[in-house]
Amino acid sequence: MKTVILLIIAYLLCSCTPAVTMPSVVKIPVPVQCPEPPPITRPHLPIASLPTTPTPDQYVRAIESSLEILIGYAERLETLLNGYKQEKR
Repeated sequence: MKTVILLIIAYLLCSCTPAVTMPSVVKIPVPVQCPEPPPITRPHLPIASLPTTPTPDQYVRAIESSLEILIGYAERLETLLNGYKQEKR
């Protein structure tokens, strides 16, 4: 009889141990302010300073140089914009 009581007590003590719980991780998105973008001034285009009656040669050179300046300006803007885009996870 004593062994039965000891077995019951041992069973009750073993079965009442608390279950081990793993800590849970909850990811909550937190809004973060973006830094202020650096100021980028618009470039001066050579076509804006052409005389009132430019020669065809002057006109073509002004258009070509304005195009190169605008391409560089667009590349700088795209580089800045890509810095603010978030990577997809």
